[in-house]
Amino acid sequence: MVSKHGLVSVVTIVTFLIILASAKAVKTKTIAVLPFDNASGLEKLEPLEEGLADLLLADLAKAEGITMVDRESLKRIAREQRISLRGLVDEKTQVKVGKLVGANIMLAGGFSLVNSTMKINAHLLDVETTELIKSEEVKGKVTDIVQLSRELTLKLLRDLDIKIESLPELDIDKSHEVNLHFIRGLGYYYGCMYDHAIMEFMNTLNLNPEHADARFWNAKSYITQKSWSHARIELDRFLEEFPHDSRVRVVRKMNKTCWRKMKRWERELFKTSKSDM
Repeated sequence: MVSKHGLVSVVTIVTFLIILASAKAVKTKTIAVLPFDNASGLEKLEPLEEGLADLLLADLAKAEGITMVDRESLKRIAREQRISLRGLVDEKTQVKVGKLVGANIMLAGGFSLVNSTMKINAHLLDVETTELIKSEEVKGKVTDIVQLSRELTLKLLRDLDIKIESLPELDIDKSHEVNLHFIRGLGYYYGCMYDHAIMEFMNTLNLNPEHADARFWNAKSYITQKSWSHARIELDRFLEEFPHDSRVRVVRKMNKTCWRKMKRWERELFKTSKSDM
């Protein structure tokens, strides 16, 4: 016959095992997001490599039961281990980096652009088992790149058994907000919505006046609109603010072209006005 004391001990042990099993089941998922691979072959889209990673990081961080590894930790480990996290990172390297930053899940992916259609894919890797958890893909208009990123985030959360119907509005820090506006600007530019692109590039520069890419693409947006005087203002500022940038020679040529176009337009306007007199 089991004593009352013995029965209590058995119940205590069983309760402890249940609690322990529950704790394992709800173990926090710690995710590290690697820069996305630019499969488009377009150098001009390189800013999206970290930009897309920032957007996913910001959205995934809102879900319960998830802890995100900050980008600076990844960069520090990459420097210390002399590992490149750009481009296609093999599974062995992902597992190594994941263990060093304390992540149990690695998120890697890539993007491509055909005409104005953007395709983004993402892969979840279990650091402990080295097995692929799930791969997802989204595609749509390049102007909808932020919405595509959020659609991808929802798919990934469901793959991780995290039930969520929609994402809250983005609430991200200043550095991520800079990337958000810049990515939107690129999306609008490639979607031929140049007024919208200029607005997003200006928002980027308001938050970070030292954003050389935003200044460069803002000038290109004005050039595409044949707004030569505005383009020259942006190009002059680029040359003044970023004299050591690798694109200086290209920007000087663009500036000379704008000057010639502007003078030609002024001469034609003068001729037209003179003939109307």
